[in-house]
Amino acid sequence: MIEPLQKACVQSAVLRWLTSPGLSTPHNIRGQLLAQLLSSQLAIVMGSISGLIVGVASAARHGSAVFIILVVLEIILLSVRLLSLRSIAKASNAVRITRVDQPIWLSILWCGLQGATAFFAMRTGDTILMVLTATMVMALIGPLCARNYAAPRLALLLVALCDFPFVAGAVSTGNPWFYILVGITPMFLLGAIQIVTNYNSAMVRALTAEHRNLELSRRDPLTGLLNRGGLDSQLQILAPTRPVAIIAMDLDGFKEINDTYGHAAGDDILEQAAARMRKQVSGLYALARLGGDEFMAVLVDQTPQEVKANAEEILSAIRNKSFQLHNGFSVNIGISVGYACLPEDAQSVLKLRVYADDALYAAKHAGKGLTARYCQKMATA
Repeated sequence: MIEPLQKACVQSAVLRWLTSPGLSTPHNIRGQLLAQLLSSQLAIVMGSISGLIVGVASAARHGSAVFIILVVLEIILLSVRLLSLRSIAKASNAVRITRVDQPIWLSILWCGLQGATAFFAMRTGDTILMVLTATMVMALIGPLCARNYAAPRLALLLVALCDFPFVAGAVSTGNPWFYILVGITPMFLLGAIQIVTNYNSAMVRALTAEHRNLELSRRDPLTGLLNRGGLDSQLQILAPTRPVAIIAMDLDGFKEINDTYGHAAGDDILEQAAARMRKQVSGLYALARLGGDEFMAVLVDQTPQEVKANAEEILSAIRNKSFQLHNGFSVNIGISVGYACLPEDAQSVLKLRVYADDALYAAKHAGKGLTARYCQKMATA
């Protein structure tokens, strides 16, 4: 299974159509499913060896220039495909979404090359070459289905590029018995489609379940907000070049209400407070409940003035505004808010989080029910 955050994309409109996993596939796993199309270097090498065996054998037995050209093209294409995979592997260490246009186009070219080799080898009428070619084509079909199940249309195209020229080459020999292949081919393709569809359905179910479990592990079950781990994961993939702000929040008087009315009442307040925060904050990148009555919001592309306005909106939405409890009682609570901005107050997201907590502590220390922005004096204190 690939890493949950490892995803792939294509830019070409043609490839987007070819690699579409189907309308029934959830959108949030399509990038992960597409990443499955990246073949391993070993699979590429083994596939090329089979093509080289047939090409070299054909050149040795007939000495035709076309087979020599096909062998040279096979070697060149193998080198290009391996270099392409290595460059993608290096890029994947820096970014989380990998573009796979190039390896897909190279796979299409390679299957076309195998089809050309099969066509010319079958046309020779050489029994040995025909047996080798048939073995090569049959050996390629299974791995092609198994490696490209994430994109059924692409898988079918790759299979056709290998099989159709093989059948055409056999028929072109003039032997009427080879016309049987024409009748067999549709059934053969239906079988390939069935294999690809079954693999695709199984992987979609597996990735959907994995994504669901991952989301559940990163969510607070009461409020539906991110938990501490979920917030950490979102901060890790945040582009460091963007303006970022973190707002730390803590409810005032929450413990007293919990002690007076019970934990169910506390849950009512936490749910309503989370809903109000989500509604008030603009430019919201992530909102999390860290535990107890502590919350944290991450904003992007906001000026310090806009962040301050958001902090004050949160304050006014909760402070001295009534909360309805399940037992019919209505209560008021307060909130303290601290925030810090990057790059104005910190040079890293890690420091930004610490500074937002420092600002929250300063707001509570100053009398609660206030907003405070981080300043260097807080670090000194």
